[in-house]
Amino acid sequence: MRNCDGAADGSDGGSWQKLSGELRTGLQPAYDNFIGFFHAIDWKEPWIMGLMAFHALFLMVTLLSRRHLNFHIVR
Repeated sequence: MRNCDGAADGSDGGSWQKLSGELRTGLQPAYDNFIGFFHAIDWKEPWIMGLMAFHALFLMVTLLSRRHLNFHIVR
């Protein structure tokens, strides 16, 4: 039988903790690289702000018009 952690009865779940620890240490360099990349971007750059506004606008248009099929059909 298995307990609520998914481990077989009688085990302490050590293998799950080991796997979880290995995943955390294995993904840490990728996470650090992403955070460094994220902080290196100048988010006040006009074209980046325009790009974000463009995407936000079309997300709102899509969500607000999702029930109007004729609006989405291009003829």
